[in-house]
Amino acid sequence: MSSETCTIESRDRRLHVTVRSDNVGMLSYSISRDGVPVIEGGALGVTGTNIAPLTELQIVDVSPVEQIDGAYEIQTSKRRLNTYAANRRVLRMRNRDDRGYDLIVQAADDGVAFRYAFPNSSGKLLIIEEELTSFRFPQHAKRWLQPMAVAKSGWEQTNPSYEGHYVQGIPVGTPESTGTGWVYPALFQVDSVWVLITKAGLDGGYPGRDVVIARRAGQRWYIAGINGEPWEKEMELDLTLLGGGSNTVLITDGAAPGAFQVVGATLTNAHTVTMKPNGGFVMIINQ
Repeated sequence: MSSETCTIESRDRRLHVTVRSDNVGMLSYSISRDGVPVIEGGALGVTGTNIAPLTELQIVDVSPVEQIDGAYEIQTSKRRLNTYAANRRVLRMRNRDDRGYDLIVQAADDGVAFRYAFPNSSGKLLIIEEELTSFRFPQHAKRWLQPMAVAKSGWEQTNPSYEGHYVQGIPVGTPESTGTGWVYPALFQVDSVWVLITKAGLDGGYPGRDVVIARRAGQRWYIAGINGEPWEKEMELDLTLLGGGSNTVLITDGAAPGAFQVVGATLTNAHTVTMKPNGGFVMIINQ
């Protein structure tokens, strides 16, 4: 291992992961099983507010291999009790001011996981604007993917509902016909190896499709919503349990990027709020 390359193996030594740095902040990786390339290359990294620019980052330290063992329970899966065993290494990506992130790499006998961590954020608000994680399979690989439905299409304009049919056994590189892309999980076949790719272990900073939360402080209700998808949405809020209010303030995204619009709103038991792509709203109800 040098300052530009980090390797990690699964405990049975069949899975092999290599992470490389080009010394200007860009990371790439490859994965092989039994010496056969499964993922030939892919990018790693994140950009955003209060995160050091990629061009300033370098690998300043790589932790020794650490064995991770755990157990967890799933209430809705075919196997309720599960165990997990993997090898872990942590790459510290930093600039000259010691700002950056940690890339956590774990290799188990049946899979590989990457995770970004920000241990030195100093309490600042971090906004991830772009995640660069990608993957490149060998050209002869096949894939099983579900196309992303066009927003607001289908019955009662409820798409995307993530209930479409999977396209089966198509060559990698085949474009999605509507131009909207594909959804996770995604299944690939490389010779005799099957690879399932998805996102997991997301915290509250990743809303997924959308989320609305409500909190009360004294005689005031605060309701906030986030749209985690790149198309406009209308959210119908059931406010029956709030018991009404004397006046309501609604804060939504403005016309310009980063701008806000503050308006008074008439409270109804079923209130509809429009959220812009990757936008949101805040509603303040005084009682």
